[in-house]
Amino acid sequence: MTAHLQEPTTRMPSEIAVPEETDMTTTSPELSDATAIPATTDLLGQPLTPSEVALLDVYRDLKTLVAEQELAPCAVSNLRVALSAAAVALTDLAIEFEPLTDHGC
Repeated sequence: MTAHLQEPTTRMPSEIAVPEETDMTTTSPELSDATAIPATTDLLGQPLTPSEVALLDVYRDLKTLVAEQELAPCAVSNLRVALSAAAVALTDLAIEFEPLTDHGC
């Protein structure tokens, strides 16, 4: 038996379909401003439960604390660990998606 092999096709870069980037950020103004109106829905548009709102508040408080200049480095290091864990929980629940590289996590 002989295998039927196809000739590889060469495509020009302009011919390759590149998918549009998906915007994984929310459009809520409260993400960058802690004094803004709190979020009431997740990234899928579902209403947040009181527990989810509390988790989001903890996450925002941790982000604020990590940015503090007056805390000892050991405290900031432990806060980053907590911030990372809270961020994973929020991402899993589709409440918030934010890369934490700007926060040292």
